[in-house]
Amino acid sequence: MDKITQHAGVILYNKTQLLNLSYDEYLKWLKKPSFKTEVVWINIDDKTTFQQAQPLIDTYEFHPILLEYTQEENRRASLQLIDDELFIVAKMMYYKQEELIFEQISMIYHPGLIVTIGEYEGDVFDSIRDRLQNPLDPIRTSQTDYLLYILLDRLVDAYFDVITELEDDVEDLEERVLHVHAQKNLHEIRVLKRDLLYMHKHIWPLRDVLSRLSHGEQKITQETQIYLRDVQDHLYQVLDSVDTMREVLSSLVDIYLSNASIKMNEIMKVLTIISTIFIPLTFIVGLYGMNFKYMPEINWIYGYPMVLILMLSVAVGLIIYFKRKKWF
Repeated sequence: MDKITQHAGVILYNKTQLLNLSYDEYLKWLKKPSFKTEVVWINIDDKTTFQQAQPLIDTYEFHPILLEYTQEENRRASLQLIDDELFIVAKMMYYKQEELIFEQISMIYHPGLIVTIGEYEGDVFDSIRDRLQNPLDPIRTSQTDYLLYILLDRLVDAYFDVITELEDDVEDLEERVLHVHAQKNLHEIRVLKRDLLYMHKHIWPLRDVLSRLSHGEQKITQETQIYLRDVQDHLYQVLDSVDTMREVLSSLVDIYLSNASIKMNEIMKVLTIISTIFIPLTFIVGLYGMNFKYMPEINWIYGYPMVLILMLSVAVGLIIYFKRKKWF
């Protein structure tokens, strides 16, 4: 048994044997096979790898429109029957350098063959490759539709991984919004809401794909359909988590705006109190600043200090009054 060492390539196996070959090696192997395969999994990482795999893909004589679909970007999750093959589109989600990546994954399914085509190098299927090395694993002892189920199940499990990260971010953000008012909190809320919106947009159509696969699709055995229903249930859990977090973030926006309003009101209250204190002081200053020739207090020796005492008394009196009213 060969150890699986590459993402882009061909894995072929049965209950007792497994090979991991490059595209060219598999083309040569097809001319002189060394054992009877139960399942062939051709994995293509990106468009560059697709060009390398083109000679191999051509040997299967897929319908041209099917190959055209695999190269289209931003397709929504869907399931189509083209000629004798099932064509499935889904989204693969994972974090790369703290950025949430939404990668389109296309699958061509035919009994005995699965082709997976991604957009970027790497995928979330390493755990499946590890399981394939064990001859006793159910993947090795089952048919192609079981591998299809395992691939879809791993995609949904990866959604849970993303959900866990997002839940931690939302919880941390919730704590900060409640205790620290900062503009960056609002920016982070918007980023998380955007990621959750994209998640919902990409995951929602996958419900129909899993529903069709798990309820009557002729190319899927009844036993595997049961497993696919379990994947469908997991997908609903993901959608529920996404909706819950979107609601939490919406409430955080309300809390943020409410805190901002409260803080602004506090500022306005302080400014209003200061203005209220200075209004009578300004009146007194303005009164004695008038340019009348005959003002009795002008020539009074104690006039100036008495005005200062009056102004101070008014200010202190207003402060005491506001304090008793608990306005600050």
